[in-house]
Amino acid sequence: MKRGKIFGVIVGERYYQDAQQKSGGAYPHHGRFQTGVRTVGEELLLMKVYLDKAIAKYAGNYGDAPALHGIRKVAALAVRCMENHGALPRELTTLEVLEVAEEVKKEKEVAPAALAVLSGKTVEEAKKIIEEESEPEKKKEEDEVPF
Repeated sequence: MKRGKIFGVIVGERYYQDAQQKSGGAYPHHGRFQTGVRTVGEELLLMKVYLDKAIAKYAGNYGDAPALHGIRKVAALAVRCMENHGALPRELTTLEVLEVAEEVKKEKEVAPAALAVLSGKTVEEAKKIIEEESEPEKKKEEDEVPF
């Protein structure tokens, strides 16, 4: 499954979670959970509870599907925690950022916006890095003379 589709599933779960906290609306169970912002510790405990449930279902030979439902819930809880308390980006060295850019180029899915976020640069700066990285390959091809 592609990453974009996975993120879409997580976003759908977040909408469901938000709806569970509101009263009234299209969902029949509205208002059944605590409203308001939970602490980071409370969010961690909830993630553990749902992860433990997923593990128990998997260990009980219920198959992958129930475990994957639990993983979706845990992923959405993690997103909610970051929505409420912030998300800290991974701090990568310039070399690591360039390695990521190289992997992205290999897959022919150049993502300057992602590179910009990873490296703390603007999208235009990230595009320039990607272009500069691919120029030696172009120059090498131009320098080669067929016999």
